[in-house]
Order: sequence, then C-alpha cells, then structure tokens
Amino acid sequence: MYDYISTKDIQTDVSKWISSNEYKFFISIQLPAHLKSSSLEKSSKSLKKIFKSLEKDLLGRRWHKHHIPFIIFAEKGTSAEEFHFHILMRDNNGVTWFDFFTFSWVLRRTMDKFKLNEYNIHCEEITKTPEKLYSYVVKELVADNKKRINSERIIPSPALFNL
Repeated sequence: MYDYISTKDIQTDVSKWISSNEYKFFISIQLPAHLKSSSLEKSSKSLKKIFKSLEKDLLGRRWHKHHIPFIIFAEKGTSAEEFHFHILMRDNNGVTWFDFFTFSWVLRRTMDKFKLNEYNIHCEEITKTPEKLYSYVVKELVADNKKRINSERIIPSPALFNL
C-alpha cells in the first residue's frame, strides 16, 4: 500500500544517491507510436535498441568495452498508459568523452534511424543546480509503509545491456 511519508523519504534518499555521481547529460525519451507500450519490458527493449545504436555510433564497434554509464528512470506520466524514460548519463571514466555538440549530433542521427522527432526526445547538458533535475526524475518512485520501492523502474545501463 502506498505511503506518502515513506515515498517522500525514499525520493529524497534516491535523489541524494544520484547526486553522489557526476552526470553529464539528461535525456528524456518518449517512444514513438510504433514502439510505445504499457509493458516496461517491451519499452525497455525498444530503449535498449536505441541506446545500443547511440553508443555504437559514439564509441565504435567495441562500444561495450568502454560503455558510457547511465541510469534510467521509467515513468508512465500523466497518461499512465505508456512508458517514457528519463536518463542521466555519466562520463565513461575518461576513456572516451565528447562535448555536448558531438553528443547532440550523434543523438540526432540515432533519432533519424528510429524515426524519433523533436517531440520524442529532449537532451540537455547538466551544468547547474542538478538537485531539481534529480528530484524530477524520481517523482514517480513510490514506497509502502515498510519503505519498499518500485525499484523495477530504476534501470542501470549494465542491466539494460546485460553487461
């Protein structure tokens, strides 16, 4: 059963945990109509294809050796029908990195491959006051009175790619 106090405590704790890492980019993706699903598993598979292509374009054939770490927060939003995702991306331990312009350019190419348009995706560089952003991405995490959360909605990139 949903518990308001536990939920606020958990959201605060997860926001603090997120802030202990340095994230470079924030991306929101709403899957296009041909990929939308109310199933988290199906939606995650579509997202996996998109991000695999993105990382391959950024890092080359052996992208999984120098994978860019990120964390995904899955949401159903106000419609409560189909999932969309908020993604926080980090540096890949200095192995390979790129500026926002390069990242945006490669992201646009990936968008074209998967028929994503401006409505489907939003990307920004995280530069200042990330605390508000972190609070935003955890807003749909809920907890019960024993502080158990719906953790299936938090997807670390190694879990998405089975690394």
